[in-house]
Amino acid sequence: MTSQPKYLGSLVEYLDQGRFRAGLVVREQDRHLALLDGTGREKLIGRDLVLVRYSDRKADASNLADVIAELEHERAELSSELDLNLLWEVVHEQGRTFRADELADLFYGRHSAAASSVMLEALLSDRLYFTRRHLEFQARAPEQVERLRMQEEKIRMRSEEFREMQRVIRQILHGASEASPEEAAPIVAKLKPYIENPFTRSRDLTAILEHAAPDVEPVEAAFEILDRLGEAPSLPRFATIAGVKTDFPEAVMAEAAKATAPERQESDGGFSITIDDEETVEIDDALSCESLPDGSLRVRVHIALVADFVAKDGAMDREAAQRATTVYLPEITVRMLPDPVSCAAASLIAGEVRPVLTTDVTISPDGEVTEASIYPTRIRISQRLNYDRVDQILADPEFSGELADSLAKLNLAASRLRERRRRAGAMLIQRREAKVRVHGDDIQIEVLDTGSPSRLLVGEFMVLSNYVAARYAADHHPDHL
Repeated sequence: MTSQPKYLGSLVEYLDQGRFRAGLVVREQDRHLALLDGTGREKLIGRDLVLVRYSDRKADASNLADVIAELEHERAELSSELDLNLLWEVVHEQGRTFRADELADLFYGRHSAAASSVMLEALLSDRLYFTRRHLEFQARAPEQVERLRMQEEKIRMRSEEFREMQRVIRQILHGASEASPEEAAPIVAKLKPYIENPFTRSRDLTAILEHAAPDVEPVEAAFEILDRLGEAPSLPRFATIAGVKTDFPEAVMAEAAKATAPERQESDGGFSITIDDEETVEIDDALSCESLPDGSLRVRVHIALVADFVAKDGAMDREAAQRATTVYLPEITVRMLPDPVSCAAASLIAGEVRPVLTTDVTISPDGEVTEASIYPTRIRISQRLNYDRVDQILADPEFSGELADSLAKLNLAASRLRERRRRAGAMLIQRREAKVRVHGDDIQIEVLDTGSPSRLLVGEFMVLSNYVAARYAADHHPDHL
């Protein structure tokens, strides 16, 4: 069994977080050594961390600071002279391993513990010229060194480029100064693809944006920078930031332009009324109501039958499956299907005949659903109204005629349904909602009263339609639920 070296009273250098530190060993404890550093503080280290022993330098607690200072001065001078590239050129053809002290003797031309220490520290940090096995070193082949040099140069250039980009981005965001065209060009070139494709966003660029604007989402900061540079994308801000896909592929648009609904028998849908916001162009539901002799009310909820225009597994079908829903943003509405279908052919436009899926319900005077059926058909849409107009008509007893009569019956049916649901234990919660519209630099904020008669009326019939559809599914396909 090999005995461990004795270090007591010796000046040594040990490895501390990648750097060499000097200290005087004052106590040995099996696998550990206690030593004093240049400030007189004691430190306990692992014995195997000791890499250099200075047997030629005598030190004690009284002169330790001076001895270490002198050693550090000598090592600094030796480090300034060391050129690993030159050393590699001398030894790389020899094809053998070297100890650090051998390489130190070769380079400096003299034997010195300090020189061996400087050489060993440099070799342990080197990632270019030498490979290491334990504490022996061998020069890399020239082609390996060249490849590593190129990699280091790329990393250095990238680091410098990113530091410069970070500086310019910070200036732009904080308005410190305007970026010159030369400064702006590389930033624009990187930020445009960054915000256009959410799936290929660089982690490095994300980190730069997070550091420059920690309180803002990176993609939002990217949009703001491009906007200030006059290079903002043509798409609205919120759609761009959200990464919402706005354009449809050519195949989808071509299919939408030719889409036609199958022939269906046109039926009497009653005096059917659509109720939407003034700016709505994608009208997807209509309502009609009539009185029955026994005091019941017959309500029909007509839902636009968009599926009639979408071929199964066709281009539109696959695109709709990817989008999943229409996205409503303050600046833009991004539809699930192209406008020729969603806003024209399938939209329930007043005066036009449209395919619909009708929920046909009879509501008793106490709000019970006594009969219900669902069927596809074609109906003519009678009239379009907005929410404000419906509220005006319902509030003014002077209004008369078929329109006013129809709205009064719809309102009565909705009230019966709501009261029946309340008796059954439903919790009816109404809260105001903010609607934001953005047109260029004009921002409009409207607070919607969701408790207005028109909105309560429409909401109640949507609940009814969904209830009947769910009941129908449960009755006809119980194994699928």
